[in-house]
Amino acid sequence: MKPQFSLWLGLQFNHQPSSQKGLTLVESLAALVITTIALTAVAPPLLFSAATRVQSRNIKQAQAVARQELDRVRAIFTREEGLSPSKQDGNVPPKSSTSPLHQTNGPETLTADRSKLTDPKKALTLDVDGDNDIDVFVQLIRDEGACFTSGRAEDQLAVFEMGVRVYDIAAKENLGNLKTTVASSNLTQGLGQRTTNPIAVAYTEISRSDLKLSLTEYQKYLSGTSGSNCPS
Repeated sequence: MKPQFSLWLGLQFNHQPSSQKGLTLVESLAALVITTIALTAVAPPLLFSAATRVQSRNIKQAQAVARQELDRVRAIFTREEGLSPSKQDGNVPPKSSTSPLHQTNGPETLTADRSKLTDPKKALTLDVDGDNDIDVFVQLIRDEGACFTSGRAEDQLAVFEMGVRVYDIAAKENLGNLKTTVASSNLTQGLGQRTTNPIAVAYTEISRSDLKLSLTEYQKYLSGTSGSNCPS
């Protein structure tokens, strides 16, 4: 009886239902659909966040470029020996005939040579992050300003208003039709206004204050009585 009892127990055990059932095809499809829906809901915010971080980084880089250009011109312009008219090309922005200055049209052509910035319609290409790829292009402009009419700095610029517009390289495709107001910094999933508007804009006055006639010429400039006293 014992062997038969043992065999009966074995048969009973072998017929126990398995606790490790596999997923059916319907269950697998349901899981796939749920996963797809979850990923679809999560993906846009992730892409949105990534695009926003890129935009924020580009704006900071552009603002740094604008500050550097202002500082560069200010440093050159306020040197003790001054800046003769023959040395202005590439050192100070090209003169715009548009008044007020901020209404000057956007750039139409690009150059990698700073010395060729003799026309307000030209913009300078720059590699900001040093990867040998152009990241931005910069339009530098100034008004007519005022020049010293006597003294050791005669005919040299005494004061002028300078403008800097930094465009994302993506705006290259719209050269000749670019806008001049700064692009919106609102959150975006794509390039937004970076293909048409500058991502950084700055205007400031540059003046020499180290000479005896500096204040006189500055006052004339502010009052609009300086006229066209700079050599052409």
